[in-house]
Amino acid sequence: MTTTSRFMSALALADILVLSMTATGAWLEIVLDIRIGNYSLALCHASHYFYYVPKVISAWILVIATVERAIRLWMPHRVRLACRPSIAVAMIALVCGLLSVAYLPFFTELELLTVANLTDCIFQESGFMITNIDTLQVFDLCMFFVCPFSIILVCNLSILIKIIKSRKAVQASGGQTTGNEGGRRMLRTVTWRIIGLCLTFCVCIGPYQIHNMFLWTGTSTSTSVLWSFIRSDIFHIIMFLNNGVNFILYCMIGSGFRKDLMAICKCRN
Repeated sequence: MTTTSRFMSALALADILVLSMTATGAWLEIVLDIRIGNYSLALCHASHYFYYVPKVISAWILVIATVERAIRLWMPHRVRLACRPSIAVAMIALVCGLLSVAYLPFFTELELLTVANLTDCIFQESGFMITNIDTLQVFDLCMFFVCPFSIILVCNLSILIKIIKSRKAVQASGGQTTGNEGGRRMLRTVTWRIIGLCLTFCVCIGPYQIHNMFLWTGTSTSTSVLWSFIRSDIFHIIMFLNNGVNFILYCMIGSGFRKDLMAICKCRN
């Protein structure tokens, strides 16, 4: 397996977790008014925790895949050292571990409160989070969008600059190139597809996060509250659409992921 196929396989797994846990929980709450976290304290902690963590892990796997692609283009002499499949697996494991631990403190103060036979999963009144809920929102904004978007933007701009420089160098030499031209063409193709994957992430996640920022900082009337709920539902759909369409983009990125997928299907058959 190549490093690209390992990153794409990890992204596919993260997206499956997002759609099966985060998106399903949001759909049950918004459409059917079923809050899984209200049934037990364990589900209370798990539902809140898994609403945030899988989608953040998906975003950061895309980040390290983009960084790896930039390294391949700018430092080809270090590819064999820094862009090995074993390094990719180690980076994926490190990112998953760090993000999983980073979000744990925010959900240790949850409790089930029952009022008039209605049970609700809330933060403890005497806890830190009930008076500092914005801390979680700002942290999630930075980890889910601002930091990934900034890194992805910088890496993709550097990739585009490198591709443009390479084309100018080829034109300046009268079209004469040395080395494996087919390999370089394939590298550029995969690079453009990863740029498309990153653009999809930014376009789908951006509106949801911008909408949340307006909710935290703005004031609402009764009319705007209704529209804010409608906009929130629409932006939730767009955000989860990113995880839904990514699978198609994964299959376009390279043969490694497609071979892995076919191998899994053959095993099941």
